[in-house]
Amino acid sequence: MRFDVSDLRIFKAVVDSVSMTKAATRVHLTVASVSERIRQMEDQVGVPLFSRTRSGVVPTEAGRVLLHHAVKVLKQVDFMNEDLVNFTSRLRTNVRLYTTTYAVSEILQNAAPAFFSDNPNSDLIIEEQHSEDIVFAVTSGAAEIGIIGDFVETGALEVIPLLQDTLVALCGPQFADALGTRSTFADLLSFDFLGLGPGSRLQEQLEARARELGASMRYRARARNLDAICGLAFNNVGVAIVPRRVALRFSPEQCRIIELAEDWVGYDTAAVVQRRVDLPNTAASLLDCLIAAAH
Repeated sequence: MRFDVSDLRIFKAVVDSVSMTKAATRVHLTVASVSERIRQMEDQVGVPLFSRTRSGVVPTEAGRVLLHHAVKVLKQVDFMNEDLVNFTSRLRTNVRLYTTTYAVSEILQNAAPAFFSDNPNSDLIIEEQHSEDIVFAVTSGAAEIGIIGDFVETGALEVIPLLQDTLVALCGPQFADALGTRSTFADLLSFDFLGLGPGSRLQEQLEARARELGASMRYRARARNLDAICGLAFNNVGVAIVPRRVALRFSPEQCRIIELAEDWVGYDTAAVVQRRVDLPNTAASLLDCLIAAAH
């Protein structure tokens, strides 16, 4: 069987759109043309690639296998085109980076100037996401590079360590006198917490630690990023557990750092890629800049 790149792009458009009609719009073909191309692909495979449901068309088991390979092939074609552009024109290229909010302030803001200096015709497309979503994005090819926090499974991705940090408790002056300068996690559980929203692996790990102690974390407020919960801590709303580098952005007069007397407080940040040796030139340059900025 032989599929060309156009076949694979049409097939992926149908998967992404869950609709022949919407896919036709995306690839600028008629619905009849898209349906015919899918039928020809199914004839070559010998089995259906899609099944119809109430919500639209979804890939069959064979379709999912084809999708797995199609994503990789299309991504490599995009990488090839990007690398060749550097030799044939002055067109701008993009690098797609998915990252945690923490890494934006602690690593990316220091890496970006060097990257843009080395790659004046390249742009960064940055998405701030939870670590698990970042792993999925890099695995699926939606991003060339991801920067993740601790406590997340990375599967078959290549992991490049960047930063080592430590979790601490952060609170306003109202709570500081009661907590002192050092506290166990068990003692903190009697206070109201400020936490990250659902989907945060850091928060899930803290909740698991609380369950091990036969308790639970009582949230006064939850937000999507660390800066937001630190701001709430500054205003005496509750206690936040955050990486030390984040806590140090506040002066001692604004917020107090409480050391955690636990052996599990290490918090590492790493870059993830499918395969470092396969990165296109601009993405490889960004990764080098991230590593240099972290060290």
